[in-house]
Amino acid sequence: MLLVMKLTLVFLTAAFLHVHATGITQHVTLAAKQLPLKDVFTAIEKQTGFVVFYNENDLKGTSPVSLQANHLLLPDFLNLVLRNQPLGFNIEDKTIMLYRKHASSLPQALPAALQPVQIPVTGTVLGAGGMPLAGAGVKIKGSAAGVAADENGRFVIEADEKAVLLISYVGYAEQEVAVNGRASLQIVLRQQNNALDETVVIGYGTQNRRYVTGAISKVSNIKAEENITSNVFSALQGRVAGLMVKNSEGTAGAMPTFSIRGVQTTNVLSANPLIVVDGMIVDAGQSVNASNNQNFNLSNINPQDIESVEVLKDASSAAIYGARGAQGVILITTKKGKFNSKPVVNINTYYGLTSSTVGYRALNVAEYGEVFKEARNNRIKDIDLAIAGGGLTPAQITQLQNERQLVNNEINSLTMGTPAGMADNNWLNKVTPGHAVTSNVQASVAGGNQQTSYYVSFGKYAEENAVGTGKYTRYSGKLALTQKVNDWLKLVADINISKTQRANFSYPLAVALAARPDTPDSIRLNADGSYGWWFGRQNHPYGETNAASNAEDIWNYMGNFQAEIALTRDLSFRSTLSGVQNQSSLINFYSPISYNGAGFKGMNSNSGNSGLQYTFNNTFTYKLHVSKLAGDVLLGQEYYDNKKTTTAFSLTGFPVSSGLWSPGNASAYSNADIAGNRVYEENGESYFMRTNLSWNRKYLLNASLRRDASSKLPVNNRHSWFPALSAGWIVSDEAFLSSFKPLSLLKLKAGYGVTGNIRPLGYFDFANLATVNTYLGQPALSLSTVMGNPDLRWERTKQFDIGVETRWLKDQLLLSLEFYHKKTDGLITTLPLPYSTGGFTTQKVNIGTVLNKGVDIDLSYASKVRTSGGFQWNAGVVLNINQNKLLALRDSVLTYGLYYGGGPISYVKRGESIGSLLLYRSLGVDPNTGDMVYNDRNHDGIINQQDQEYITMAQPKLTGGIHGGASFKGFSLQAQMAFSIGSKIYNMADQLNRTFNIDGYGIMSNKIEWVNDRWRRPGDNSYYPRAVVGAHGAGKTTDWNTRPSTHYLFSGSYLRCTNLTASYTLPAALLKTIQVNGVRIYASVQNLFIIKDKRLKSSDPEVGLQTGIQYNTVPVPRTVAFGIDISL
Repeated sequence: MLLVMKLTLVFLTAAFLHVHATGITQHVTLAAKQLPLKDVFTAIEKQTGFVVFYNENDLKGTSPVSLQANHLLLPDFLNLVLRNQPLGFNIEDKTIMLYRKHASSLPQALPAALQPVQIPVTGTVLGAGGMPLAGAGVKIKGSAAGVAADENGRFVIEADEKAVLLISYVGYAEQEVAVNGRASLQIVLRQQNNALDETVVIGYGTQNRRYVTGAISKVSNIKAEENITSNVFSALQGRVAGLMVKNSEGTAGAMPTFSIRGVQTTNVLSANPLIVVDGMIVDAGQSVNASNNQNFNLSNINPQDIESVEVLKDASSAAIYGARGAQGVILITTKKGKFNSKPVVNINTYYGLTSSTVGYRALNVAEYGEVFKEARNNRIKDIDLAIAGGGLTPAQITQLQNERQLVNNEINSLTMGTPAGMADNNWLNKVTPGHAVTSNVQASVAGGNQQTSYYVSFGKYAEENAVGTGKYTRYSGKLALTQKVNDWLKLVADINISKTQRANFSYPLAVALAARPDTPDSIRLNADGSYGWWFGRQNHPYGETNAASNAEDIWNYMGNFQAEIALTRDLSFRSTLSGVQNQSSLINFYSPISYNGAGFKGMNSNSGNSGLQYTFNNTFTYKLHVSKLAGDVLLGQEYYDNKKTTTAFSLTGFPVSSGLWSPGNASAYSNADIAGNRVYEENGESYFMRTNLSWNRKYLLNASLRRDASSKLPVNNRHSWFPALSAGWIVSDEAFLSSFKPLSLLKLKAGYGVTGNIRPLGYFDFANLATVNTYLGQPALSLSTVMGNPDLRWERTKQFDIGVETRWLKDQLLLSLEFYHKKTDGLITTLPLPYSTGGFTTQKVNIGTVLNKGVDIDLSYASKVRTSGGFQWNAGVVLNINQNKLLALRDSVLTYGLYYGGGPISYVKRGESIGSLLLYRSLGVDPNTGDMVYNDRNHDGIINQQDQEYITMAQPKLTGGIHGGASFKGFSLQAQMAFSIGSKIYNMADQLNRTFNIDGYGIMSNKIEWVNDRWRRPGDNSYYPRAVVGAHGAGKTTDWNTRPSTHYLFSGSYLRCTNLTASYTLPAALLKTIQVNGVRIYASVQNLFIIKDKRLKSSDPEVGLQTGIQYNTVPVPRTVAFGIDISL
């Protein structure tokens, strides 16, 4: 942190010392009369330092220009110069590339005799949020005459009272405004990216969209009201073809999981793509507590500080990141200030009410008493029939008789109905607030002069749980400075600081649903002050939700510092030092009256970490422009170090009377059980190069090569090469398509590359090591239980892509298709070891090969508005069709994921997709007996493990999203939906809801209302089998009706409306009187509805314990928010 503060001071000092220095601007001032274009281009090069690249033959047929331009922004100056010329232009970095326009696109100038008489017209040009657009181009339609708006967005131009003005600004849609005799105008431009001319962020640089040959999707201009969540990734759900974003739970601050083009690892926790923030590679995860190796929490990023997100989906674009790019790469670019821009203050705030979407309830007292007595009677009947049938030993008969007595005694105490004084509580309602609150406040200021630009922001986001207690809060701040010190040196400092707090109770839904309805509101205590169970074993829901908590507290610092030196006109050098530091703690607190704390008379366990990750890289970039050949060459070196220190201790024992209901001074506890810390460190070094070339602006070639080394691997496998090659052909620029007017662009592209992955590995999994810990201040040695593997190597992904990108109707209609074939070798997983290995229990190994192949489809339409306030609409759909298959596996079947008591076990199986369950195949409920019927696969008359089948279910076949909206005269309506088709969901809550055990663990816990649809008498055709009490080891019916089977397997397909937003932008003329640039008010609904399989009784197919398995996980809540966005 000290380093960050020192470097910040250096950059700030440089910024203010050089604020009046002379620097290169991108404005042009020129007065010309009949000046040849070649001379105009020479003037541009002299004034801006840019290079104008063109073919001499392209200047044939051009006309000399006459104009008067004063401090006009470079793109607007070029538009003015080339408006009536047969040339167009593209700007990439500091190169201006000219090309011949299609003949059909050339405007026809008015005859001189028809030129109108001109009068003075004044006006103001505003952009997003009412920001004045300094340098905006204002031209008269059909004429070369034009001016530029000043720093306040104001302009004066001579025009006829019936003239039409053309208003343009980089990043905004050009707009036509009729003068209609008005002497004063106020114009608000609408943001719109020109798909062909926009800049796309790529690894270690940027590139013009026209020349991109990889599979890169860009999402920008994400508004706060279109993402009422704590993170930007929820806003990407359904917006990028091939990117699957999945909400894992619906608690406050929960992070989604995401994958690109299918799952290609058997490690559940390493499937996320690489995250790069402003060029800084971060070791990102969902949490940074002591249980994992991450140093960066994705929710630390304030979504409103994000300018754009690029998703690198193919190997040709991701291979520049080498050993960490196999899962794909997500590039996040945060907001910066703009040079020559008046300070703009923006304030955005919203307030929302969040409600639970749990669509079911637990049984009331009458239903509860009825089902348990029915379960008792059915079990007693089974026991009596078993004894009467004979063939049992005396010991077996005694066991059954004892069970009969136990069942009868336990359930006899239940009372049907609700007599006076007896509780009948709906605990789900009692522990769930009527409406939780979600709120957000964000303030920022941005601007700059000719040498310095700045962006400063502060924000607070708070979200309460819709189910149970708990809250998530984030405080964030950002400072971005760019200083042009002189003609050859530019400095950049970008600092982000955040503090997040999250307090939750684990599984609040499961606790509320399991609580007996006749449990009183009061908490019962024993004479010694310890927790007293109700009904012998029933824990109290208040004791769990109010007297127990887990609280996570994280400070996170991100710093990114750059120096860019222009060595020559074409050669530049950039040096970047970036770092992420965090301090986090996770406190699990259980008071003496909680279920988990009762046995310890209070417990406080505290784990945390302090992490520092820094990266240092240096790159040289050379710009090529020789004849028809243009492009650039990049050479780079990078080193990173990731260090983490974990701490842990556990304190127990304090009386209730002490009043210590929250973690406090350790001296208040009677026992300090464990205290210690560990230090982990890894590092890596890389060298890389890339070249992007174009010939005649039509034939494209991109190539990259990276060599990585990592301390996570043994010396013999520590280094590896990661190459990539891609090519493209802009067919629409060929002569045989130039006259086809509907087509704006037709680009064919193909690429191949190799990427790697070692994220499943720990710090030293390749070696047998002992760990030095500190316990109560003293060093201690502990042997690792993970056996080293000196043959460990990278997971390597080889991917081939071929695609076509088309744009129609002047870029209003876009269609792209991208086919991919992605094969990953050397899958890394953890295997169990036999006891004979001498204390080692697991080992990391390379075990197989997985294939993902499919297609990304992106189709969208956006109408263009030529008049202010005109009707505009847009619609689009993104699709990913993916096939996932495990081609090779060292063993035919391996355990995958997690196992929960009584539930199914997840596997990976050769020849199937990743994520299969071993289940009995259900044939339904026998209407005569009320028991489950299973398929006897081997026809031996016995249902046992030999009859189980591997059922593939976790991976969807089709994912995507639908978006659409419309705007008219300040009013706007936008909708976003996401869908998934083809996967299956195992509802473990449905399975375990059928257990009526009396073994001391689930004793007479309440049941979900689904059990009301049970078999009751012979002849019933029901979904649920009969209710019957079972005790472990009591015979055939113990788990017969609750065995993991296809009976609980349902379609996981869904269509969710992730966001619906309506907004109104107040007229600029109304705000002018109060000197406010812009005001927009909005209403937004997050998670408006979901359409799913009606047979799936849980409310949300998207959430779950892991992919494909659900067990009373809190569903995604619904939030209705109202807000305002003000620009000053």
